[in-house]
Amino acid sequence: SSAAAGTPSWRVLVVEDEGMFARAMATHLQRVGHKVTIAGTLAEARIHLGSATAAPPEVILLDMRLPDGEGFDLLTGLGDSESSPAVIVVTAYGDISQAVKAMKLGAADYLKKPVDLDELVVVMDKVMRSARIRSRLDYSRTRESRAADVSGLLGNSAPLREARKQIQAIAAIAGETPPTVLLLGETGTGKDVTARLLHRLSPRSDRPFVHVDCASLPKDIMEAELFGHVRGAFTSAHVARAGLIEAAEDGTVFLDEIGELPAELQAKLLNVLERRVVRRVGSTREVPVAARFIAATNRDLAQMVARGEFRDDLYYRLNVLTVSLPPLRNCREDVPLLARQFLDNVARS
Repeated sequence: SSAAAGTPSWRVLVVEDEGMFARAMATHLQRVGHKVTIAGTLAEARIHLGSATAAPPEVILLDMRLPDGEGFDLLTGLGDSESSPAVIVVTAYGDISQAVKAMKLGAADYLKKPVDLDELVVVMDKVMRSARIRSRLDYSRTRESRAADVSGLLGNSAPLREARKQIQAIAAIAGETPPTVLLLGETGTGKDVTARLLHRLSPRSDRPFVHVDCASLPKDIMEAELFGHVRGAFTSAHVARAGLIEAAEDGTVFLDEIGELPAELQAKLLNVLERRVVRRVGSTREVPVAARFIAATNRDLAQMVARGEFRDDLYYRLNVLTVSLPPLRNCREDVPLLARQFLDNVARS
């Protein structure tokens, strides 16, 4: 388990032929809770990666110059699937061009020797958190293919019939900038299902659907993940990256738990909705935004506005078309059907 409460523990493979340096990295990483294996050659690294008995590494710290070849040889064989480990290149000062080449081949970041071990922990943590967020983005996109029609919101009670009617009418609205939709309802009322259904029924159904969970995005990287960043915008920003809003292209951005969005980012989101442009962290260039926006919350945004916790101009910009999803206690006749739907969704996920 991790030494610090709440700190994730990763499986790390250190591929480094300088024994003393490799052991120093391993000792430091183990001290903060990570599980570390050392390989001194490419051949040893491939044995660890191909092992049928040990869990594969989630992170590889890869030296570029090894006794039996270059780090590129290992990097090119890893692939870019969701299960592939994240690679952080460790390179000598004079080999920065190699690090740049490695990142073009899929490496997530690089560190220059001599490596500051505390910086290593921070960089590795940021790389892995970003990887998990991108994994959730990929999952959101692929999961869309499973939803087909309005049967995604089952039920014959009057409240659910009315909700379905609203959803179908809203989904049919076309145009370059369709109005923002706000989904209201208690936890468990199907706001996620409804957002995906709106996307599937809309003319944008073949475009990306990007689920942004404002409650779970780490606060220190939320701005960069939402709006993107340019190279050099902050310490570990070695390459430019598009944010989740840009990644939606002309599809749909689903801002789940919008009531949890920090005050400092509410103004930036308002600017995106009003001017239909996004500006990456550290950039002066504005990128046009063509996506549709759906927001959801289980909180009373009007009361939050009254208490000064949520911007009133953002609230009115979000609250253009509203769908209020009924709580289960108001749909008692649908309970058996909804329970079966829930179990089916769990079985498919």
